[in-house]
Amino acid sequence: MNILYFIQKLIAFSIQAVDGLRFWQSPEPLIIPGYTYIKTTRVNSKSPFFTATYKDVHKKLVHIKACNRHPMNLHYHNLQHEARMLSLLNKIKPYKTNGITVSAPKLLRTLYTPTHFCVVTLSASGNSLSQASPSALLTLHKYSTAYLHYAYSELWKKMSFIPYKGRRFYISTLPLITFLAFWSHPRERRLILRAAYELLVNAYIMFSQKNITLVHGDLHVENILVDSNQITVLDMGQLMRTFSEYEYVTTFSSIRNKELFNQTLLGRFTQVEDANSLRYRLLLIILCSLHNLTSGAPQKNNDWYLYLLRYGLTKLKKIPTQPMRIPNNKILQRIAL
Repeated sequence: MNILYFIQKLIAFSIQAVDGLRFWQSPEPLIIPGYTYIKTTRVNSKSPFFTATYKDVHKKLVHIKACNRHPMNLHYHNLQHEARMLSLLNKIKPYKTNGITVSAPKLLRTLYTPTHFCVVTLSASGNSLSQASPSALLTLHKYSTAYLHYAYSELWKKMSFIPYKGRRFYISTLPLITFLAFWSHPRERRLILRAAYELLVNAYIMFSQKNITLVHGDLHVENILVDSNQITVLDMGQLMRTFSEYEYVTTFSSIRNKELFNQTLLGRFTQVEDANSLRYRLLLIILCSLHNLTSGAPQKNNDWYLYLLRYGLTKLKKIPTQPMRIPNNKILQRIAL
């Protein structure tokens, strides 16, 4: 599975490197039979996804997210995964706590056009708090992660339908993301190789973690709508089972503001007494930043990912090294000797 993932992402990345993200961009507006176009809601004009508000035959407002259905388009498979995750999350009751209700958008249907795959959801009310204060960001993050933990407990019988990205996945895909980052950022190759080296040397720390839960994978303010006492978590295309701390790291990647970054999640994330726990969290920052450098993002975003990469490596260097703990296994102990 990892070999197929490697080949597919390598080809897709090569296409994007040659033709840019324009290769996957959708026309605007997208004509969809049975729906009347109202307005585009896509924030980033270079996004491979086309998102807009439409009216159906019953004059009901719906939100449609579409992308090119080319088989080598990784975003197409990402959108298919989002539809499957929404269908699962819609089967459980909304999460309620302290008078706040948290839920995912209601999936109405999926449909295919000759060139695109579309996901139709009920239009959610509310606004994203893009200019929120640090305390408001922490509160939104707290409620959203609590909803995902609740969903994990409710959907435990159907966990096989949700991708599991644990220790083996991250270690086995490390050569892929290192190669892609090394190729696409020639000026930062020494930094990238140093990051890959630290991840390999400290791989045993990754293998010792067992705190697996449901993680959104892209939880930032633009993907959280707030309307009075209702919170709607959007963009479930990267929903997975993985390390719980990974949610904080993906949120770091979207802040892109050093002052806000230091004021919000960073202090809480790195406040641990155990040196191994701190090392593990810094390794997650390095791993996520290295992965983001392969996404073909604009230079402004890449500058932020490089800042996080340097931050993680600098902090990691200050932690005193500890001898590697060898499991109680005779074969491994003989190899170590």
